[in-house]
Amino acid sequence: MSIESRLAAKKRSAKARKKAKAKAAFDLALIILIPVAILAIVFGVLSVIRSKITDYSKYLTDEGYVEDYDLAKEVSIPDISKWDVTYETFKPTETELTEAIAAYMNAALPEAERLKEDDTKKLQQAYMAMLTDEFVEKYFGENLGDKCAHTAEGYRAYIENLLWENKFNNSETGAKARFLKYLLEGEGAKISSLPKKYVKNWTQITINEQTDIFEAYKKAGLTTANSVYEGFGSKKKFKQACAEAADEVVTEQLVKLAAFDQLKLPFSKELLDKYINDTYVTEKKTYDDAVEQFGLPYLALEYKCNTVIDKVVNGMKPAEDKKDEAKDDDSKADDKAQ
Repeated sequence: MSIESRLAAKKRSAKARKKAKAKAAFDLALIILIPVAILAIVFGVLSVIRSKITDYSKYLTDEGYVEDYDLAKEVSIPDISKWDVTYETFKPTETELTEAIAAYMNAALPEAERLKEDDTKKLQQAYMAMLTDEFVEKYFGENLGDKCAHTAEGYRAYIENLLWENKFNNSETGAKARFLKYLLEGEGAKISSLPKKYVKNWTQITINEQTDIFEAYKKAGLTTANSVYEGFGSKKKFKQACAEAADEVVTEQLVKLAAFDQLKLPFSKELLDKYINDTYVTEKKTYDDAVEQFGLPYLALEYKCNTVIDKVVNGMKPAEDKKDEAKDDDSKADDKAQ
């Protein structure tokens, strides 16, 4: 079966797979509801389980490409310069802005002072009429600090920016998701074949990771399931789900690598080292720890995949937003140095 046919089949069966995965994800959903202290236990246990050796760098070259796989021949992606999504695409509508501000105002007021109106639109309009400089200072001033001017206009701009960023960063419909969809489905997009050995290794990686997470939950008392297979119905279905996930991971890696090459982005040992240090090095984890866990070939692949996404997506933002991000990066660097 061709990649195109496989992707088409995947779309047709998406609802069925989501239903099956929803059951498997039930235990995972619990993690959102449990205290931070228990989370620490889970990930503490997870860090020492690793019952099977996971080789992320298997079948990869030092440059982060798949061995014996002609990326330029097997993978075609659209012309990135023709991607027409811009930062303005994610601007919230006036309706979205009004709804958000009215909701925040309603929550800020004491119960006895909240407006009563059955008509939602009229209620929102009434709240907007109440939005004054005095209201902002009285009910939001303490929390706003220096985030924005303590005025009606300043607050309005602040909420608009929050909504804008939320839409821009949405994992399903935001800029990164749309760019990936463009790479996979835009004009000229085609993958002739996937590297079988590399996909098989990623299937095993997925199996190992899911098993480790399950065992961590089990040790922390966060699940009553007897095995990782229960949520999927059977061992066969579990492995099938992991194989499908591996297909998706590898497909995304390949189109991002192709995009990296199309944009002719730079790569060097110095850039890779900086990426590893910035991404993985903490008080408890060294550069060597990251290399031992993932291997330099995989880290090179990850660097290229993340760099091309950041390059395109961050390139959509206004200059002032980029400056703010640069300041944040500098602050993080200063904190790490201290």
